[in-house]
Amino acid sequence: MSAGSDLFSHQLAPDGVRGLGAAIAGGNPKVARRAHDFYPTPPDATRALIVAEMDHLRGRTIWEPCARGGAILRVLREHSLRSIGTDIVADPEHGVTGQDLLTATVAHSTHVLTNMPFALARRMVGHLWNGLRVDYMALLFKVQFLNCGKGAALYASCPPTRRWDLTWRLDFTGGGNPTMDCCWLVWDRGANQRDFGLLNKSGPVLPICDDLFAKA
Repeated sequence: MSAGSDLFSHQLAPDGVRGLGAAIAGGNPKVARRAHDFYPTPPDATRALIVAEMDHLRGRTIWEPCARGGAILRVLREHSLRSIGTDIVADPEHGVTGQDLLTATVAHSTHVLTNMPFALARRMVGHLWNGLRVDYMALLFKVQFLNCGKGAALYASCPPTRRWDLTWRLDFTGGGNPTMDCCWLVWDRGANQRDFGLLNKSGPVLPICDDLFAKA
């Protein structure tokens, strides 16, 4: 997950020891956060999503707006998907150009796939969907992302179309013993129903629960 530079470092959760929230979530309360919330996405999470969403991604150019480190870009390219990588911190080594997503006035593509810095995620979701008016975005979050007042407000203003819960925990640090349960939330203007499914590392676990909110 890439966040930014000193331009908005005051907006991110401060580097330092995590406390009660981490303990409730099952994490190590003595583990310090990385600077700028930079936690590259484990490739198996992106691969599983691509298997599930390939019909919506094939033939599109995918914009990764938090792309520093190139973790998601590499997997997109593995699957021969065209991609554009930007980040507030430019990363030429991985083909990532400098662009602060929150100040962008034009989308680089109609389709977005990314793992946002948690402290800025709700603002970024709103900016992409309601401001830049992208047609599709698949975003990686911890499963509790919407389980709060601000999450409810976000859901009311732009509810996701599909939710894919991962059946394994992602190791963002490479330290082993991961504790965070994650999901992909997908917003898709072309969809006419809301779906829920599980992903294992090879793709969807069947059956998929579709049309969740249809009236009986």
